[in-house]
Amino acid sequence: MSAGDLLWYNGAMNARYFAFAALATLVACQPAEDPPPEDEGAAGTLAGSAFYFERIAMPEDASLEVILIDASGRDDRILARRMIDDVGSPPYPFQIDYDPSGVDPNDAHELWLTLYLPDGNPRFSAETAVDLSQPEIRQIRLLAVEPESETVIEEEAEPAAAEPAIDEPADEDADEAQDIDTDRHADLEAISDWQCGDIRLEVAVDGSDAALTLPWEDVVLRQQEAEAGIRLAGNGVSFSSQEAESASLDLPQEAAINCQPSSLPSPWAMARDAGAYFRATGQEPGWVLELYDREDPVLRLELDGGAHELLFDTVIEDPDGDGYIAESPGNQAGIILIREPCRDSMVGWEFPYRVEMLLNDRELSACGRYL
Repeated sequence: MSAGDLLWYNGAMNARYFAFAALATLVACQPAEDPPPEDEGAAGTLAGSAFYFERIAMPEDASLEVILIDASGRDDRILARRMIDDVGSPPYPFQIDYDPSGVDPNDAHELWLTLYLPDGNPRFSAETAVDLSQPEIRQIRLLAVEPESETVIEEEAEPAAAEPAIDEPADEDADEAQDIDTDRHADLEAISDWQCGDIRLEVAVDGSDAALTLPWEDVVLRQQEAEAGIRLAGNGVSFSSQEAESASLDLPQEAAINCQPSSLPSPWAMARDAGAYFRATGQEPGWVLELYDREDPVLRLELDGGAHELLFDTVIEDPDGDGYIAESPGNQAGIILIREPCRDSMVGWEFPYRVEMLLNDRELSACGRYL
């Protein structure tokens, strides 16, 4: 599929919205007017989104720093800097404005992104070249920052005089608190899979925090006080378990859902662990799309309720940054990712992205998200 084919596909998708097309035709028939003068003081803008693959839940009060650098080699000056607070878990949409005066768009420019923990230590970062003539940036992958190891040289101290040992009474309250923490975590493994109604989810417990992988989003939960068992809550979601064989999932504006251990993993967590960075599912007939940041394959399609699978090794990103062209022997696909609420028609889950795909001569729609 050529770039021209993708442009045709974009037009075909947009043609569905005939009301807008009619409005555009009406406007085109009006007498032409002189364009308004350009605002010389208008700011330049770059917008995009960042993500990471690691199975790590960032705290809600994490922050993302975005810096635009003139990397032409003459001065490497900072053109703009922005700190975005309370970003939580990925993806991380961002926008940064800069003063275009005195900036040559033909020079080399870079975008530096750093994801900070609440204590100010960097956890993930990325540096990528950007084209100022293209205000929309593709997804930027953040890489883990290894903590710096510090070598501390201590002076050898003289041994202190031995003091007589004193038997102190044990702190019964501390022992009891330790027993409570141990008991609460004994009912859940570090990573466990659960079936809660139509929802198959993964719970990954790490100390007092947990990451809940739902089909439509990842949620960071924190341990809460509970009379028995374990209770994790955060962002309007809670997961409670009093014993290893049963649990309860509470979602905003929904009744509690009973959960049972599942022998099958969450397909969303499984795709993420396999290296996928985007996944979408469609209905009637059921189909799945997965995009990978690797070769062989880059794109995986599961069609007709799992009866057929197509793998694409060649995927070209649309220059406008909102879609992909994929080719494999005997198959061509044009894919558009649209950032808008999308509700699954079968189960009612709401996802942040709508997906439109033209596979050969077949049109398919789905809802999905970045993993």
